[in-house]
Amino acid sequence: MNRSGVLGIEWPSHALPHYMGGTFTALCSLWTIAQEVVAMYLSEGEGLLGDRISLAFAESIYNKLLACVSKLPSDVERGDHSNSHTTVFQ
Repeated sequence: MNRSGVLGIEWPSHALPHYMGGTFTALCSLWTIAQEVVAMYLSEGEGLLGDRISLAFAESIYNKLLACVSKLPSDVERGDHSNSHTTVFQ
């Protein structure tokens, strides 16, 4: 399966190394959501933060976080034999 990249270039998908597990892709998803929150909080605007950020925005972020967590692979779960990168993610 190929992924369309910048300028329509097709990039072949590559499996992650076994030692990496799913933490890198999970962190990418998490930081993408966090970037939306930071952008909203730092946006220019008049008034209090609560007046600038709607309940609908907060709910959409909450739903994105739930979706992100529900897709986590089993190797990202905390356990007795977790890798160090899993611990950092947790």
